[in-house]
Amino acid sequence: MAEIAAPVVERGAGRPAWWSRRWLLLAVSAALLGLLGLLWYGLRAGPNAEVRGVMPLNGAAPNFTVTTLDGKQLKLSDLRGRPVVINFWGSWCVPCQAESGELNQAYARYQGRDVAFVGIAWADQDSEARKFVQQYKVPYAVALDDSGRLGVGYGITGVPETFFVDRDGRLTQKWVGPITAARLGALVEPLLAR
Repeated sequence: MAEIAAPVVERGAGRPAWWSRRWLLLAVSAALLGLLGLLWYGLRAGPNAEVRGVMPLNGAAPNFTVTTLDGKQLKLSDLRGRPVVINFWGSWCVPCQAESGELNQAYARYQGRDVAFVGIAWADQDSEARKFVQQYKVPYAVALDDSGRLGVGYGITGVPETFFVDRDGRLTQKWVGPITAARLGALVEPLLAR
């Protein structure tokens, strides 16, 4: 009598081809979900999300003499004896446009309280900076840094960036990215107390 041989069944027979690579598929799917999560977070935070926030500084503020858009000479050393807020911005900078209302609000709060505000239109054109100042009703002194040298001297990494100078002419902090009136106030108040 002839023996009946059992059929040889290959391992995994009857399963789809991708089944043997299921761990690889699972890893790729998890990575893709992670990337989609990061994309969702970035879109939710928006272009005005904080870049780095506050950075402590300790050194003399580089002195400068500029001509403001209204034709007046402004020298940083002439402002010694009171805190100074220096904001670098550009008319082409979308976060700077959003930030301008916050700076105007902070200026109104500190007007008459011995705090100087200086806006520096960094790497900008005169006509565009003037349009920006008019459109956003910037009430404080603004000067043009069309060559970008002043910004380089302060070590800016982009705009907007806001620097805080104490009564003795020393840099105390800088804020990287758009700043709110409340945060600006929290950084100015200790300078007024000194």
